[in-house]
Formats: sequence, C-alpha cells, structure tokens
Amino acid sequence: MDTTVLRQKNPEVANLVDQWCQRFQGRNFDLNKIEDRADYVEAMTELARHIAMHSAVASMKISINTAGVSSYEGLAIPRFAADAS
Repeated sequence: MDTTVLRQKNPEVANLVDQWCQRFQGRNFDLNKIEDRADYVEAMTELARHIAMHSAVASMKISINTAGVSSYEGLAIPRFAADAS
C-alpha cells in the first residue's frame, strides 16, 4: 500500500497504517489456531482504535447466515477529510 501522499499530509497516520499493513495486510488467519485467533483480535482492535481516534465518522455492517456472521464491512471518513469539506 502506497502511503506517500498520506505521509505528506499526515505522517503520524501514515506510520500507523504502514505498521498495521506490515503486520496484517493480506494475511489469512486460521481461526482454528489460538495464536492466529489472538493475532486477528489484535489486528481488528488496532484498526478499530485507529479509526476511532482519527476518523470523523464510521459505520459497520455485517451479514449473517444460518451459521453466524458471514461478512462484515467497515467504512470511515478520516477526520482531516471531513474537516476539508
């Protein structure tokens, strides 16, 4: 993920995004393994914390089937983008 433009406008957020991506981006978590489960929770917690601290607005949506939650989607508007409009 290229964070060059983000780094110019908000280096702190770019650093957070880079660190998160290095650890979690594109990773498949085998949730049958305790270690992967813990890493997945950490990834989601870090992302949620970042969104809560640096976004003006956020929303979440889940889909379910008879087995439970089948997908989720999160959307956020970064605070500096909301301030510019």
